Amino acid sequence: MVVYLHYNNQNNKQQIKMSKIQWVTRQQEVIKTFNSIQELKDYFDGETETIYVKRDGKLMKMIVGVEKMDKSYLVTEQPRKRLFADIEVSPNVVVAWRPGYNLTINPGDILEERAIICVSYKWDGEDKVHSLKWQEGDDKNLVREIIKVMNEADEIVGHNFASFDLKFIRGRALYHSIPMLTQYKVYDTLKYARRYFGLNSYKLDYIASYLGLGHKITTTLQLWKDCMTNNPKAMKKMIKYCSKDVLLNEEVFYKMKKYTESEVHHGDGKLTCPECGHDEFRLVKTLLNKSGVVRRTVQCTKCGNYSTVSNNTYLKMNIVK
Repeated sequence: MVVYLHYNNQNNKQQIKMSKIQWVTRQQEVIKTFNSIQELKDYFDGETETIYVKRDGKLMKMIVGVEKMDKSYLVTEQPRKRLFADIEVSPNVVVAWRPGYNLTINPGDILEERAIICVSYKWDGEDKVHSLKWQEGDDKNLVREIIKVMNEADEIVGHNFASFDLKFIRGRALYHSIPMLTQYKVYDTLKYARRYFGLNSYKLDYIASYLGLGHKITTTLQLWKDCMTNNPKAMKKMIKYCSKDVLLNEEVFYKMKKYTESEVHHGDGKLTCPECGHDEFRLVKTLLNKSGVVRRTVQCTKCGNYSTVSNNTYLKMNIVK
């Protein structure tokens, strides 16, 4: 993800003030030091160049010479905002004449609609797992807060998140009249597991165990019943259970990611790795379809991620042997 900030633009009131500017290599070796923006402009004399600079100890990318520097950009490389998330939902409370299997329960038999008991989430690169919980059966504030969190994410990772969690959150947002974005980029580990791998089961617990990552916390339906009676101990157990799922899913994701396509491009343009943003690749394979169109599969030299690009893009990439 990159953030473009205008400077030296008469229509932009937020001017970027830089004192000493160090022109550096990607490895942050100093090439030249400038004492002002004007000195930098004079040095390049209108030529369009993309350079790395250091400002306040941070490495940034600057495009100089665009439209004679009147609308140049300072490009700050930002960490990707990948979110791992999971929700736990209460069952519907219904009226029934008798217990048993294969019973017909109509929507009119619902006495109390299911809702979100809790949600746990974690940002990529951080250790802390955050949690939100309902207030005595009311999930309105929880829904409002998790939507704010989701709106910050470039990508959301969850097991069955696209088919269940996301739709359920949207359904509760509809119920509470809470605004929500129409689209989110989701890497659903259940969907990708089914698409790419032949496994005996696609449940999170099985996949984690299969990969030697451990198991989910064992629970029974009684835990959900206790949460519905606002039992504080049960709520703590539920949050612990949900948070463990988030941590387990994160580990499963990074095991699977090496074998699947990227859902979101986290780099700075198509000449960089979609996973880590690195700009150096190795050619792995040349692909030719029946129409004669050439595509190239390349591998990032930093993170090992594979990606397939057009031949035109490949010719512009930094390829090493």
